[in-house]
Amino acid sequence: MAEFVQNYWRLRTTSDKLAIRYLEHSMSLFITFEGGEGSGKSLQTRALQRKLNRLGIPVVLVHEPGSTPLGERLTRLLKWAQNTNISPLTEVILFNTSRAQLLDEIVRPALKAGKI
Repeated sequence: MAEFVQNYWRLRTTSDKLAIRYLEHSMSLFITFEGGEGSGKSLQTRALQRKLNRLGIPVVLVHEPGSTPLGERLTRLLKWAQNTNISPLTEVILFNTSRAQLLDEIVRPALKAGKI
């Protein structure tokens, strides 16, 4: 950690600076990547996860909808169900159901444990 702190201003990437702040303050972070389909969110999240893991920082990677057993079932229903006429309101409710489960089951416990 001391080496990171000494070289803080010479670091060029945001992930390096993020790692230093984490190591200095042992804080939890909730990071989201937003963008349309095919915009590279998965690629960028996996790259950040690998970088932080190499620095010894615990990372939990999740996706929406999904990442929980309930979320995966809802994903199959929302994305792959054929001949299902789901109303827009029902779709919003199902996405929010998946999100609430994800927060309760994975995100909040990870943040309490000091993970990113």
